[in-house]
Amino acid sequence: EYAGFQSCSGWMVDSQNPDANCDCDLFKDSVLRKGCKKFYSLKWNNIKVDYEEVECPDELGRLPCWEENGNSYPFGEVPALCDNPKAF
Repeated sequence: EYAGFQSCSGWMVDSQNPDANCDCDLFKDSVLRKGCKKFYSLKWNNIKVDYEEVECPDELGRLPCWEENGNSYPFGEVPALCDNPKAF
C-alpha cells in the first residue's frame, strides 16, 4: 500500500489543484482504494465543517496493529486484528 500512500501524500500540499497529485488506483487493497476515491471525489480544500467530538469506540481503541507498527499503518501484510478488531 506504500505506493498509494506516497502517491497521495502531496495532495493539496504540492499543488492547490484538487485534480493533481493523487492516484487512488495505486492502492492494492480495495477498501483503501474505494475510500481514497471517495475522499478524493469530495475535492476538499480546507472547507469548514460542523462536527461533534465523540469517544473512541472500544473496537478502535483495541487495535493492536497501530502501536505494533510504530504508530503508523502496517505496510505489507495487514495483521488479522487490523481487519477485525472484534477478534481481539
